[in-house]
Parts: sequence; C-alpha cells; structure tokens
Amino acid sequence: MIAIAGTQRGGKGTLAAILATLSTALDPGLNTQYFTAGVDVYPFACNLTSALKYPDIDADGADQLVARDLLKFLKGLDGSKPYSHKSLLLVIDEAMRLLSLLEESDRTWAIQYLLSRFAKSGGTLITVLHGSNLTSVVGKATAGLADTFKQSVNFIGCVAQAVSAGGLRKMNVASGEYFKANPNNFGEPVSGGNLGMIPEWLKTHLHPGNGQPDPARTLLQFFPELVQEHERAFIPRGEKIAPSDAVNHLESIFSKPYQEVEFLEVEEM
Repeated sequence: MIAIAGTQRGGKGTLAAILATLSTALDPGLNTQYFTAGVDVYPFACNLTSALKYPDIDADGADQLVARDLLKFLKGLDGSKPYSHKSLLLVIDEAMRLLSLLEESDRTWAIQYLLSRFAKSGGTLITVLHGSNLTSVVGKATAGLADTFKQSVNFIGCVAQAVSAGGLRKMNVASGEYFKANPNNFGEPVSGGNLGMIPEWLKTHLHPGNGQPDPARTLLQFFPELVQEHERAFIPRGEKIAPSDAVNHLESIFSKPYQEVEFLEVEEM
C-alpha cells in the first residue's frame, strides 16, 4: 500500500501515473483500476472512472457520481473471497475530494475499509492524499485506525516549487524530488528517507497544458503500447446519465399518496 502526499502541484498524480505505468509494463495481466475526480488524466492504459464518464453533468455532480462508483467498487471487493484479487492495482487520485462527496456513513465505511481490510483483497493500493497528516485525511471517526495503517503503508512525500511564467507571474510545478514521508507530517522526510530526483531524461516530453516537463508522458514514449487517450464518454442522442436514484426521486415529486374517497349515497327527492 502506497500513499503519495504533498503540496498542491507537487507531483503526486505524476508519481501515481509513473508507478501505474511501470507496474503494467512489468505485468501485462494487471487489472489497473483508476478513480479520480475531474478530467485531468494522464494518457496511460487503465480502467478509468473519472468525470469524463459523465459529460452531461456539471463538475461537482460528476465527481459525486465517481465517488458513488468508487464506493460500489469497494463494496464489491469487501464481499469477495480473501486474497482473490492479487492482480488488482487500485489507484485513487484526489482521494480526499472523492471521499468528501460521500454521505457521512458511507465515507466512514470506505475509510475504515481502506485502512483495515483492503489488504485482505490481495491487491495493491496507490492513493493520492491532500493533507498534512493522516488524521486530517481520515477524520476523527476513523482516527483510531491511523496507527495500524501507518505500519503497513509506504508514505511518499513531494513538494512544489515556483517557476517564472513570464514577467512577474509565477506558477507552481513539481520539484521532481520525492522522499519517504513522516506518517505524522507528510511534508517532512524521515531520517535518511530521500528517494532521489526525477532524472533529466524523463523530462523531455512537455505537458500540453502548462508546457512544463512531463515525466509521466515522457515515460509513455518508452511504452507506446500503454498509451491510452481518455476521452469524454459518448452519449447517444436521447440517452441521459443520471444517478441511480434519480427516477425514484422524480416519482416522489410528481406522485401523490393514494387516498380512499368515501362516497355518500344521496336519496332522490
């Protein structure tokens, strides 16, 4: 189990994409399931669940449906036989965003499952966390499991650096440096925990959005068979994507409860 944490634009998603790509290259039979909020996804081969799946819904609504899909996936794993998913690589990017969109009871269940029972599925978990420590991620309801979780997880930290964007403008980009993070403070490396820098030969391809070196896309140049462009889902005309309870919700709005009507007999005069 790997938890990648750090500052915004520190390179967390980049490392997750690199690890997923290398894992698939080493094991072509790997079942890589990737859940993430939003639509900014690296073009590597995986079974993707993101807002791209719901093109006709606003950003917040689409992310909420992705969170629902993640919950259903975890429920399915929990109901399977122990160690029956040894070929599974589960990547959860924007984990805090997705979990925050669940109902409180579902969120608590999902966090408890990931912290205490996912390992029994036999799969590998890579999760990207936004937060300074584990308690800020899991919340008070599940903080009691934090100590157990810390012992079985590899915490990897990263930081961002400001670079010039022309004139007085600056933008944050990944420094390319990674370290074993202190489980109690993700921004602090453990003693001797330096993992090194992204090498220069892995920075030749540029990100199409910000024009900065893109290690994940550069790596894919060595594995062209693993390139997969993720496009917005095509919805045939006349079909709509809606939450599973949308029909029931509409019926509850437009239907009226049945009431028995008593008819009185009137005698003719």
